[in-house]
Amino acid sequence: MKHAYLILAHTGAEDLFHLLRSIDDVRNDIYLMLDKKWKKAPTQDVLRGQLRFSSLFLIERRNVQWGSDSLIKAELLLFECALRGGEYEYFHLLSGQDLCLKRQDEIHEYFAQHRGEEFLTFCGKDWNARAQRRVMYYYFAPRRKGILRALNGIGWRIQRVFHVDRRTAGVEYVGGSNWVSITRDLCALVVENRKKIEHAFAHTYCADELFLHTIVYNSSFRERVHYLYINEINNATPRMYEGNMRYIDWTRGGPYVFCETDFEDLMSCPWLFARKVSAKNNLPKMILAALQQK
Repeated sequence: MKHAYLILAHTGAEDLFHLLRSIDDVRNDIYLMLDKKWKKAPTQDVLRGQLRFSSLFLIERRNVQWGSDSLIKAELLLFECALRGGEYEYFHLLSGQDLCLKRQDEIHEYFAQHRGEEFLTFCGKDWNARAQRRVMYYYFAPRRKGILRALNGIGWRIQRVFHVDRRTAGVEYVGGSNWVSITRDLCALVVENRKKIEHAFAHTYCADELFLHTIVYNSSFRERVHYLYINEINNATPRMYEGNMRYIDWTRGGPYVFCETDFEDLMSCPWLFARKVSAKNNLPKMILAALQQK
């Protein structure tokens, strides 16, 4: 059973190197997209030098802007390249600041036991209610802060006055974490509808956290979701991230960057991956050493 690891990386060469080493296994192929804004990104030879067993495929670099539909397009390109690249049973979408928390034997065994299930974290009712304006209105320059954020805020408020609503009738728009592990069947459906997805979610705001979840929730794939959290009122329960088996801590940061003092917690948790980790502390080396000793 082969897996495809799809990685979006925009900074942090050492972070990326640690992630590659944690994935490295003959059963895994890696599809890597380096953000075009990363001026001193590691070369192909340096990246391949981190691996002994996995094949590495570098995907066309894109200028990915936070909050814009460029992130959706980048993810869709990764899914398409991986789908055409091999007969993989699972496709894992990760960021360059993720790290495996289990050995590959354990990760493969886990997905073999849950074969056919889709691993997405859905947010609760309150989050989904607030997220509707991300896809109801048109956004042309999404940004975290500054004048562009202010202009987009003014823009959606004006559109609300005129009752703009670009959502498709009969479709329930829901979302959650964009970092997922999905089956070949779901990946094929997404790739088959790539152009439709790009058109439907063009000029949206942070809709990378909604497009795939909306497809799943409004299709038969909804019955295959490993843990559907969506009926909960809020996002307080730690079980929420059982959905995608990723340890992400939003209570201490946006998200929190794990450090050495979190080592025991990370190594004893049931999740398969962690986000975020950083080479600015020794945690990644500690985790890699522990995995090698198992």
